Amino acid sequence: LHYMDPHGPYQPPTEHQRAFRDDPVSPSEAKDLWRKSVEDPGALTDPEQSTLIDLYDAEIRYTDEKLSAFLQELEQRDHGESLVVLAADHGDLLGEHGRYGHPRLLFDELVHVPLVLFGDPVTPGRDERLVENIDIAATILDAVGVKSSSWVVGESLLEQEWCVSEDPSERYAVSEATRDADDT
Repeated sequence: LHYMDPHGPYQPPTEHQRAFRDDPVSPSEAKDLWRKSVEDPGALTDPEQSTLIDLYDAEIRYTDEKLSAFLQELEQRDHGESLVVLAADHGDLLGEHGRYGHPRLLFDELVHVPLVLFGDPVTPGRDERLVENIDIAATILDAVGVKSSSWVVGESLLEQEWCVSEDPSERYAVSEATRDADDT
């Protein structure tokens, strides 16, 4: 499944907005606010920034609800041996560095995103190792018993010895951004 939420312009359903604000924002107002935040971030007022953050949070709540429904359905259908992978391709800026959205820059808020794996054959727990989304395909293939071939880039995160070094300062991940002429 590919969920596009939370993603700008933030236009969550009204019932999810009510968890964060008394006055829901219409889809057209949300779109206008998003456009302003991206095109002229310095012109955004404090209340507008708060509204944008509320909309973002409401989209997270909406997405959580949809993911929960999917996982409940998976459980009801007795797919207990499923591997579930939750990943993001980028984060969003919400005023950090004077920017909004996901400009083609490499700020930590944009590239440091969660990766969640659960189900068979993942061992429960939290792992702080630095990983890359490029490893997801190899991990899925490994989980279903298929060793990745030369066309699969990345390494399975299920393998215990994939980390180059036990010293966290020696770990690295590669991020790339192609900047537009007007990016600063």
